[in-house]
Amino acid sequence: MNVCGTRMSPRVGTEFPFLELSVLRALILFRICLCVSEHVVMLALLLCLPFPFGWNGALEAMHTKQVTNDLLRLAMNNINGPLPEEITLLDQVKYFSLWNNELIGRIPTNLGKMKSLQKLLLFDAQLTGTIPSSIGELNELTRLYLDTNALSGSLPDELFNLVNLEECWLKVNNFTGSLPSSVNNLSKIKEFFVDQNSLNGTLSFTTGSLPNLEKIALYFNAFSGNIPPSFGSFVKLDWLLLLKNFFTGTVPKEIENLSNMVRLDFSDNILRGEGIPSSIFKLKRLSYLGMHGNRFVGTISPNIGSLSRLQWLTLDGNMFNGKLPTEMGSLIALDKAFLSLNSFTGTIPMSFSHLTALSELHASIGTFLCI
Repeated sequence: MNVCGTRMSPRVGTEFPFLELSVLRALILFRICLCVSEHVVMLALLLCLPFPFGWNGALEAMHTKQVTNDLLRLAMNNINGPLPEEITLLDQVKYFSLWNNELIGRIPTNLGKMKSLQKLLLFDAQLTGTIPSSIGELNELTRLYLDTNALSGSLPDELFNLVNLEECWLKVNNFTGSLPSSVNNLSKIKEFFVDQNSLNGTLSFTTGSLPNLEKIALYFNAFSGNIPPSFGSFVKLDWLLLLKNFFTGTVPKEIENLSNMVRLDFSDNILRGEGIPSSIFKLKRLSYLGMHGNRFVGTISPNIGSLSRLQWLTLDGNMFNGKLPTEMGSLIALDKAFLSLNSFTGTIPMSFSHLTALSELHASIGTFLCI
């Protein structure tokens, strides 16, 4: 299999031994001292990797421009074994991709030596250990994807020195500890995903600190305390996913400022309030609203009919009561509605017949399962 993911036929009768790391180190030093082309070093690096990368794989990578002076793209192969520390001496590489391989071991300690890195894609590569503190030296980094590994430990403060970072995906790992207040340093961040870890503590986002934030996912952790009102100052935000934590208190009124909001989910927390918070009815672009598994009480406001783009609604597992408002029949885009495990009374309004897009309706009215 070559670097593009297609299997190559081996050359019969042609075998080349893999280079030892000591040889690679010598070649890198040789390049540094005598300005030898980095292609030679890249070729040496590939020769160090196990099958399918030997001589044939290396030549194919060079030929298809998957490996150049500033590009190292080796994703979706069968590369296994540890990531050599010597790779960090390739300080001209801007794009480094090794995702979807079978690596073992840690991220190189001296990762910060790769000063030119702009995009680092090491997700789904079976990496373990911690994020090295030297990552804070990658001043040019704009994309960081370390998700879907087995990384652990706390998130290093140095990570949040990456002021040019725009996309940071750390989800589906084993990170612990809190989210430090230095997260507010990421003024250019657009996507921040740390969901499906074991992070805890309260959130300390500062008002206006993340003006470019569009998507944030914190779900399946153990965060607690109140939802920060400062979220309402991140006016570009269109995804706010807080489900499966231990947030308490009420939904902050400042949420109403998020006019771009498309997906809002704070299900399975310990939130309370009277009805659906009125601030949510001002989010006219909202297509997904998740509130299930909290402690909301009271009736559903007729204002819910103003959410004309809503496709998915989960209110189940709360303590709502009263009749369902006829205005819910105005939710013409609604595809799925989960209303069970509340204390609603009466019957399903006739206006629901207008919901031609509806494919699932789960609604226990009193003790009777209607649909």
